[in-house]
Amino acid sequence: MRTGWFVGMVIGSFVAMVEPVHAVAIGMPVQTGRVGMTFGSAYFSVIDPNGSSYGDWAARPFNLVYSQRMGSGWRHWEELFYQKGSLQATTDLIGQTIKQTGLRMSLQHSINLGPVWTPWFGGGLQFSRDQFHERYTIDAQGYLNQVLPDRNESETAVIINASSEWRLDWDWDIGVKLEHAMPLDNKEGVKTSSISLLFLYRF
Repeated sequence: MRTGWFVGMVIGSFVAMVEPVHAVAIGMPVQTGRVGMTFGSAYFSVIDPNGSSYGDWAARPFNLVYSQRMGSGWRHWEELFYQKGSLQATTDLIGQTIKQTGLRMSLQHSINLGPVWTPWFGGGLQFSRDQFHERYTIDAQGYLNQVLPDRNESETAVIINASSEWRLDWDWDIGVKLEHAMPLDNKEGVKTSSISLLFLYRF
């Protein structure tokens, strides 16, 4: 057991020392990784099996980000997220509160537009657990008409995104990201368009 632990430590130390050298050898920056947080706002709309739902903007609390460059202008981007929104009811639209928790994974490619700006464009998949609470409808006078049962669904969505970052002092970047998520199931799910502010640590 001790021998295996020692070998693992030696291999781990070797990889940690070799990785920056390998990055320089292939022309990549040494700090190819990013971790950080995003803050922003999202426009939610729901494809509800019981009827249509109104769309609205909601604040998006902080999400956790990990990204790593792979060479030739490519990088992968993973994001753990939580978001919540409340949609109002009308006489023909369902009101409800939406909570989403999940993981976004995308592959991005950079486009060099000069020495100052290099945006990233990409796409991928989003996996989430969706909770729909306080589902209701109202009548023509604005009074409660019907209370619908809560729903809990697992969802897979296709995402497309664009982002750009700017280097700050020390080891930090600041940036913005635009993203749109469309559920694969066209009968139910949450459609989201969002804009986020990025704070990323380079390593």
